[in-house]
Amino acid sequence: MQNAIVLTSATLGLTQAFKIAGLPNRYSPIVAIIVGMILHLALAGLSAESAVTGMVIGLSAVGLYESGTRIGDSGAVSEQERKAYKDHKRG
Repeated sequence: MQNAIVLTSATLGLTQAFKIAGLPNRYSPIVAIIVGMILHLALAGLSAESAVTGMVIGLSAVGLYESGTRIGDSGAVSEQERKAYKDHKRG
């Protein structure tokens, strides 16, 4: 459980990579849970506790992504930051 923060970030990154590769958005929570479970099982060994902990890591990655997207929608991002982001995306 000590690696949960790192594994949550890795799960989020891998799930985003799957989405870039063409995974439909509606499947990303399921993929995050599976990726989190596989990563934790690979690190902690095969056990029911490791599987459940990995699933929680996947769910944490989903929650982290959702909370990040909602902050941008709620007005917590200033107009200056939005403009800088749009300018950055344009190149």
